[in-house]
Amino acid sequence: MPSGGHAASTALRLLAVVLRVSGILISALVVLLGLSPRVSTLLSSVGGIISMIPAGVSGILVYETPFEGIFRGDLAIVAAGLLVLDWILTKASTSLR
Repeated sequence: MPSGGHAASTALRLLAVVLRVSGILISALVVLLGLSPRVSTLLSSVGGIISMIPAGVSGILVYETPFEGIFRGDLAIVAAGLLVLDWILTKASTSLR
């Protein structure tokens, strides 16, 4: 039977994986938005991702790119934050084992 520390470690690891995958997907979206204007029209029609950005970060560092796309700095900040949280949770999970 798993101990409480092992169960907490497993839960933290699972949450870290979810954050890592989310951070990677948002990073890929930032790259795609910078390369293609079609992605930005798709993103504006979906809108769900943009609405999940914290209000303090939303809309900052948004620039046009030479490829006719847009660089969404707010999404890049969120992706970096998710990857940092992943790293913190992975370290915490390892210390609980």
